[in-house]
Amino acid sequence: MIILFRLRMTIDDAINAYVYLTRHIFSERQSWPHRDGIFKASRLEDAIVKIISAQLKVDEEQAKELRILDVNGPKW
Repeated sequence: MIILFRLRMTIDDAINAYVYLTRHIFSERQSWPHRDGIFKASRLEDAIVKIISAQLKVDEEQAKELRILDVNGPKW
């Protein structure tokens, strides 16, 4: 929902973004037996930053600082 409404993506763009996201974060599984989760949080963050950066046409540093869940829309 965030992708569709806050980033104002089309349905096709949102589907492509989710495909990229899942392929990116699940391509490298954690190998430590005592850790929670099956992916690295840093890879999830990296994928989200790239999606935001591409959609809003800002550089990755600006995308990291973006507060996408602000009630009035994206804010820096």
